[in-house]
Amino acid sequence: MKDDSRLLLVVTNTGTEPCTLRTHPVLRPKDGHGRLVEVFMNSRPQAEVTLAPGKEAYAGLLLRQSSKDVSTLVKDMALAPHGQSPDSPTGEGVLLEMPKGGVYVDDADRVTYWNSSSEAAVTPLFTR
Repeated sequence: MKDDSRLLLVVTNTGTEPCTLRTHPVLRPKDGHGRLVEVFMNSRPQAEVTLAPGKEAYAGLLLRQSSKDVSTLVKDMALAPHGQSPDSPTGEGVLLEMPKGGVYVDDADRVTYWNSSSEAAVTPLFTR
């Protein structure tokens, strides 16, 4: 039985200067496989997201669960910071705690690009 989890990721610019988000969150499930969550390519916004100080941006995360027999329980996921592209690191990341003590994940997980609208960020999570 397939049971999907959909999460909304929110980032806030806590600095004093505008911040531009050019791609998508780089996420690594702590499932022992060392893989990165793939991106919904059709979720790219028409323009890069620039956050003024105190403003938020959003990304959607779809965790596609095949069954508990072939999926892995994940209680944490690493969010890696990056610069101009996902492969140019800018420092230490943060550990995101998954809700309800964990979620089951598999290789079909997907994340959207950062978006200035929460609705635009999660829409790809509900389209098949």
